[in-house]
Amino acid sequence: MYKTVIIDVDSISAQKLKEYIDKHCLDIKMIKVFTNYYEAVQMIEVINPEIIFLDIFLGKDKTGFDLLETLKTIAFQTIFTSCNLSSCIKAYDYGHVGFVLKPFKPSEVAKSIRRAVQRIQNLDYTTKELEFNKHIAVSNGRELRVLKIADILFCASNGNYSVFHMANSEKIMALKNLGYFEGILPKDRFFRIHKKYLVNINYVHSIHRTDGTYCKLLDKTTLSISRRKHEVLLRKLKYK
Repeated sequence: MYKTVIIDVDSISAQKLKEYIDKHCLDIKMIKVFTNYYEAVQMIEVINPEIIFLDIFLGKDKTGFDLLETLKTIAFQTIFTSCNLSSCIKAYDYGHVGFVLKPFKPSEVAKSIRRAVQRIQNLDYTTKELEFNKHIAVSNGRELRVLKIADILFCASNGNYSVFHMANSEKIMALKNLGYFEGILPKDRFFRIHKKYLVNINYVHSIHRTDGTYCKLLDKTTLSISRRKHEVLLRKLKYK
């Protein structure tokens, strides 16, 4: 049973989704429906769900993206919902496993849940492997490379692909997007400082706020930090 919550300010829409999941998705344990942004923020880390259906628009001045940025850790699979198809574009920066357009189609809901469950199962296996041997295997389509996690400086987004920048200056292409690697690399070590960058915080040398916010790594590489990620990064580095 996978603990699941729905976050949607439209109570009618949220209730319809809940009723469908309760009736047809037997491996899902529906924990809570939140129709208030602030209540959801307070309770998510208490409940510790495994799957969240997250509406992109959560009132006049809040979005699902704001909610994700606020949380200290994201240990769940996100299925975005919206009545606006164009809003799904930004969702790709957040490693989501599904996007369900309103009004909900049961087949799309079921497909997104299957994808989330599969991701959870894969992550459970992968995490155990990483904890055991401290390595990760990545493919560029021609070969499978085994990388030592401690030697990864940062990962950069390249469209639907990612580029690993290693401590020995080697660059390695991988046929997965950055959201995928954000989900499987150790969260106590790797942090998404920007939609384009996932950085190993052990290699952060300094943070600067001149001509935009950016960090400098030990190898003198400079990487932009998004405004919304700056404060979170400081907390990760135990500065705040």
